[in-house]
Amino acid sequence: MVVIPASESDMGVLAGHTPTIVMLRGGLISLYEGDRVTDTLFVAGCFADVTPERCTVLAKEVSPVAELNKAVGEQRLAEAEKRPDIRARFAN
Repeated sequence: MVVIPASESDMGVLAGHTPTIVMLRGGLISLYEGDRVTDTLFVAGCFADVTPERCTVLAKEVSPVAELNKAVGEQRLAEAEKRPDIRARFAN
């Protein structure tokens, strides 16, 4: 199973899931084997293509949570805030 941060709420996907394409918000993707989380990934937002056989995340970048650190996150946030297209979104 995988749990993805769908735009409306977290969404669990199991084998045999109905085909769908869903927008993802920023958040964590949790991969499960049985009732145990085996990996956790961070995604800033993107899409997921769900079929009965798999869940494919379509993103520019996905980062394993174990590789993230606060300093890099703060640096990337500062860089994003300098971009005119990002600043325009949050101007109001």
